[in-house]
Amino acid sequence: MKIAKDYGAVAERGSKVLKLQRIVKEQGVSLVSYKDGMSVGCVALSRIEAKELKRLLEEELDYKVEPKKEPDGIIKTLTSLPFGDCNYQTALRNATEDELKSAIEIMKADENGKHQTRIKGCENALKRGVKNETKVETKETKVETKAEPKETPKIVEFPSEDKKPKIIKLVTEGDRTYGECAVKLQKEAEQFKDSDSEYVIAGLIELCKVDPDFRNNLMREDKSYGGFMEYMFHAAQSGYCVKYGNVGWIDRDTALGLAIDYYNADSEKMEAEEKKKREEEAAKRKAEAEAKKKNEKKTNRKKKNRTA
Repeated sequence: MKIAKDYGAVAERGSKVLKLQRIVKEQGVSLVSYKDGMSVGCVALSRIEAKELKRLLEEELDYKVEPKKEPDGIIKTLTSLPFGDCNYQTALRNATEDELKSAIEIMKADENGKHQTRIKGCENALKRGVKNETKVETKETKVETKAEPKETPKIVEFPSEDKKPKIIKLVTEGDRTYGECAVKLQKEAEQFKDSDSEYVIAGLIELCKVDPDFRNNLMREDKSYGGFMEYMFHAAQSGYCVKYGNVGWIDRDTALGLAIDYYNADSEKMEAEEKKKREEEAAKRKAEAEAKKKNEKKTNRKKKNRTA
């Protein structure tokens, strides 16, 4: 029996303890009895039964249950925004170990099973290692100095949402399975063996477990991991990348977000819109050039008339 969350003891009698716990793969919460540290019985409670237990604790034993505290700040971002969202990736980079663990605990306690990709992202961030510290605001004392820096210090700039390629949502009919998607991606992984590609492909496989629309889009013949690499290259050229001075690159979390967008993007419609935009810009430049040429001729005629 795997415990997802322990809410503490309800009653204790020597070596016997009754605890309120949430059991993995069980609906709701359960009353679990222990003897000498070993579980000897378990009763699952429905939502109605859990509410009745709360009422009895409050009315009969004057036990006040603390209201559930809603997550905020980075934890709220990690448990609510889409994994590929730029703000989500920023929160993932800035989260402390405690914040990541809290977010994972909140999402695993959700019975809807809709957080698998976010949970995987947080778990991978923990594996990579983060500082286990609490963020504390500090006031800096300003000291006047006449010395000026010789040059502007370089800073790391993370990709902003306005630089992210805008996509037209792709809708693919079908009922493709998780197994089909896993086979396709694992086959492509044989060609792309770098660690960053392994990370991105693992994230895509996780998303295939919970998103049927994504599975249908991924299995299209015109979608491939090689196509995503080209899509990512053009996104970086357009400025959607991490920058340090004149150097730019795309980290693995940003790459995963772009990969999700690539498979969900209607490339044909996007190319048609881009072509139309280029044609309109070319027509505008031509019209401006012709107007400029016309004005120059008019100006030259006036100068010629004045000198005559």
